[in-house]
Amino acid sequence: TATSAAGTTWMPVPAAVPPDEWPALGAFIFRSNRTADGRVRCLHGDQGDDEPMHVAELAELPAGEAGFWRASGSRGETLGVIGCAINGAQRRAWIRGPWAVPGPSSASLEAALLNTLERALPEIDRLDAFPSEDDGALAALYGGAGYRRMGVHRVMQRALGDAVAATAADARIRPAQPDDLGQWLPLHHDLFPRSYLSDDEIAAAVSGGPSLVLTAWLDGRPAG
Repeated sequence: TATSAAGTTWMPVPAAVPPDEWPALGAFIFRSNRTADGRVRCLHGDQGDDEPMHVAELAELPAGEAGFWRASGSRGETLGVIGCAINGAQRRAWIRGPWAVPGPSSASLEAALLNTLERALPEIDRLDAFPSEDDGALAALYGGAGYRRMGVHRVMQRALGDAVAATAADARIRPAQPDDLGQWLPLHHDLFPRSYLSDDEIAAAVSGGPSLVLTAWLDGRPAG
């Protein structure tokens, strides 16, 4: 951290967080990303329904595919955090946050966090942000920083049991298998040429990772 000149407001200087300390940010991110009535502020920052899920997700992030910056107080307490997922091959990053503890300086601290992230990623050509449509302050922060609105994203949920039952009822749809990759991966490339998942990551998910990949088949060929 650093102090400003005499007579002005003290402002902590955000610093990069080492990957082995990312899980320790989970509780702060989870609490800061929820409004008083439980709504999510940053859609890309929402990585589960509780603190342990956020901690676990941060522990699994590959060091070269993400980055986090933290502003700390004089006693080492966390005052603000911003992060992003990074795809170096696409020169693209997906921002999480920023979040700051509530107070008169929270808006300026969030702006400082965003500025820090931008300056730390000179090799990135495109930054995508995901403020909730309901969060006017976060949207205003990005608008003031030169980000333009591209579209509105909504979070939709369904009970897993219902989804599994619906899938089982349609014989055309089945979980993807490793042996199927050569058939449906070209279709994925055609439909989603700018996917943020690499072929290796998709293969890992299909081979027993924490994700579920479903494929649709018509006449013995992948259709979705």
